[in-house]
Amino acid sequence: MGLSALCCTAEISLKRISSFLEQTYENSSKMDCQPSLKLISSLEDLEMTTHPIVTAPPVHPFTSPFLSRSPAEVAEILAARTSSDSMIESNLFAILDEKSLSEDSGLIVQVKAGRVESVRVHLDTINAELIRVKMITFDVKETQGLVGKDGVFRTKPPDESKKGGSAVRKKLGQVVIG
Repeated sequence: MGLSALCCTAEISLKRISSFLEQTYENSSKMDCQPSLKLISSLEDLEMTTHPIVTAPPVHPFTSPFLSRSPAEVAEILAARTSSDSMIESNLFAILDEKSLSEDSGLIVQVKAGRVESVRVHLDTINAELIRVKMITFDVKETQGLVGKDGVFRTKPPDESKKGGSAVRKKLGQVVIG
């Protein structure tokens, strides 16, 4: 399994990118997911056929080759610049875009059967969700069906779940709506 490309289509500060990486890796470690993002800081990063290194904070200065590009345009560039033996995946990747500047979210983009699909995901969930799509669901359409009212998919690590708490007392024949 290769690394997922992390592409910036807006001018995101180094501090914001580093904070995103810290959040998403910390949250995904609680779900037993390893870091899997490679920040594409130049098109030469896509030509890596040996073991690329996962991007870890702090991020060093760079100018993104994807500024002002749409998800479909980013997908075209990734497909054109990665070889079949590349360790960076071109059909499932993450984008930090204009909305990432003001909201704590980014895009997960998947190219499947020639179609480009995307879903907005909370920053702390991107790494784990990319791994889930790669290994379990194989399709972002399932994630699209789970977005909240604000159009953003969020997860909570298992230890923050309410499972295992005390149950509400019920009487036979009583319906509790909650």
